[in-house]
Amino acid sequence: ELPFEVWFYKRVESGHWTLILDEEVDWPQTTPPSDSFLPDNHFASVSPCVIIQRFIRPFVLSYAPLLRVALLKMAEEHHILLVDMHHIISDGMSTHILINDFISLYSQQPLKPLSIQYKDYALWQREIKQTKQYREQAEYWLEKFKGEIPILELPVDFPRPSKPYVEGDMTKSTLTYELTAALNSLAREEGVTLFMLLLALYNVFLSKICAQEDIIVGTPTSGRRHIDLSQIIGVFIDTLALRHQPKSNHRFVDFLADLKENTLTAFENQDYPFEEIVKKTKIQRDSHRNPLFDTMFLMDTLDLENTVYHEVASTVATGLVPKIRDVLGIFQFSGNDINKKIN
Repeated sequence: ELPFEVWFYKRVESGHWTLILDEEVDWPQTTPPSDSFLPDNHFASVSPCVIIQRFIRPFVLSYAPLLRVALLKMAEEHHILLVDMHHIISDGMSTHILINDFISLYSQQPLKPLSIQYKDYALWQREIKQTKQYREQAEYWLEKFKGEIPILELPVDFPRPSKPYVEGDMTKSTLTYELTAALNSLAREEGVTLFMLLLALYNVFLSKICAQEDIIVGTPTSGRRHIDLSQIIGVFIDTLALRHQPKSNHRFVDFLADLKENTLTAFENQDYPFEEIVKKTKIQRDSHRNPLFDTMFLMDTLDLENTVYHEVASTVATGLVPKIRDVLGIFQFSGNDINKKIN
């Protein structure tokens, strides 16, 4: 049987990669990171929070691996496993995959072999740029964002700062069982997913508080459109900019039907990267705003079937999240509950 460290580095192939910098640019000199973060045998006398803070250090992207693993023995029956991965080699789903794989191995369950690796996906990304499909998707997005781009004017209490401001706050609430059941029922009646229904409500909410009827909302996509990518650790995530018009003189069900069609079409064209849309659309760049949109919508379906997984995932997810958009609406669906968070 492979030790955990060996298995981890074999499974996370992208962790071996480094960032190759342009040799013509005068980049700052860097030195390889040190593997040591605490003296040996001093773990028992230091609090876990301090250990974690010392363990998490900046990565040097030109030196592999871009991940760190440590198993700390705090006592005979008390160990702490620390894993730190740079975001350039992993996304949110990668964290879930890693936790599931570790729990499977810990339970002495074999893992299914991977049919492809991240390098195969990277090659596909280069090849698709030469296809007719890619050009058609580019035309779709450029048509979607031609002309004047709407700017969401939120009714904030203070003037917008001249420089990006990453501090924020979060408000949480849980929808009642009755309201959740009613939302599911309405979604079935209108032939839409719960994601589409909540996205429509989010658009209407923004339209009401901003008095605007042309709104762009960003939403993340997993980028794993092929089944072979579902268990690979790496960066696949991208962002879709969804533009909708919640007109005040339209019925909600009519707007919901339009949103369904527009959302499905947008997801069908998700292979065209968001960064390319930003480059090719005529956007007036503003240093204190994000390109195309300043609000995002995310719906996360939690898997609570494995209690151990839920506890580990909850621990991983705990922490402060910096505000990278003006508003981030997060809806977490689990069983019969919907948890709502507004950042």
